[in-house]
Amino acid sequence: MSDYITYSQMKAALPAEIMAQLLDDQGSGAPDMAKWTEIVAAVSREINGSLEQKYTLPLGTVPNSIGDAAFKLAAELLYCGRGFYGDANPWTDRARDVRKFLLKVAAGEIQLLPSVAKTNAPAAAITETAKTYPSTGNLLV
Repeated sequence: MSDYITYSQMKAALPAEIMAQLLDDQGSGAPDMAKWTEIVAAVSREINGSLEQKYTLPLGTVPNSIGDAAFKLAAELLYCGRGFYGDANPWTDRARDVRKFLLKVAAGEIQLLPSVAKTNAPAAAITETAKTYPSTGNLLV
């Protein structure tokens, strides 16, 4: 199973003390990494449920849109784990938008990966001698 979000990425976006509070089930003040592993697995299952209909998993490169989706889903689950449900959860609306996005991916309305390979066309420069100076070197007026 592919991890679409890492603890480091999550901690970089949310303050460390917030992450510790959201992941601390023991009251120790330290994050419970087993809980984080469960959240990552739940997020991966939800995303894979949509992607597996159109794409071979695991993806070689995780598109930014999927990384962003994973972040929002993980944040929602972290806050749900602390009793913030529905409108009380600051991530519910964003997670709802992610789920709509994933449905569009599953329906083929949105492509995650480009269907045509990008190529860099060779550049050409056409040059000619300027006509403003005659062979004598004086400016023509």
